[in-house]
Amino acid sequence: MKAIKALELLKEGNQRFVEHKLENITKGILDCDHLVDGQTPFAAIVGCSDSRVPTEMIFDTGLGDLFIIRNAGSVANKTQIASIEFAVLKLKVELVVVLVHQNCGAVQAAIEYEYVSENLDFMLSQIRELIHETEDKSFENITKLNAFKSIDNLINKSKIIKAKVAEGSVKIVPAYYEISSGKVYFL
Repeated sequence: MKAIKALELLKEGNQRFVEHKLENITKGILDCDHLVDGQTPFAAIVGCSDSRVPTEMIFDTGLGDLFIIRNAGSVANKTQIASIEFAVLKLKVELVVVLVHQNCGAVQAAIEYEYVSENLDFMLSQIRELIHETEDKSFENITKLNAFKSIDNLINKSKIIKAKVAEGSVKIVPAYYEISSGKVYFL
C-alpha cells in the first residue's frame, strides 16, 4: 500500500475515534485466522508506551494493520531503528509514523531530570538534549521536537531507512496525539 493511502487510512480512523464511530472493534480470537501465516501491516508506528495512547484504537485499525514499536517517550534508538528496518525490508511497510503525545511522562521526567539509573538516563538523553538545544522549553514544544529528533535518528542512523526514504519508497511523518480531544495532528 502506498504511503499516501496508508496516511489517509490513519487520518480516517482517527476521525472515527474522535467521533465515537469505531468500526474495528476486535472480536478476539475470531479475528486472528487471517494472521496465523503472517502479517501485512499498512503502516509502522514508533510510539510511546503510555497506557493512555492505545495506538490501534486511536487510529481505529484492526489486528495486523499496524506494526507498532513502543517505548517511553517515543525515542528512536537502536532497537526501534532495527524494528523499523525490519518493517520496511521484510514487511514492505511504506509509511512510518513517529507518534508523540500530550502530557508525556518521559518528557516530564526529562524536564525534571534527576539521575535514577543508567538505563533511564540513556532513554531520557535524547529528550534532555532537545531541552538544551531549544529556546522554547515548553512541554508541548519539547514533545513535538522529540518526534522530529526520532525521525532524524531513523533516517541518519540507518543506511537502510535513509536509502528507502531517498528513493521515495518510504515516507516518515511526525504526529502528535492530543489525549484531551483524541485527535492526532500530523505535523
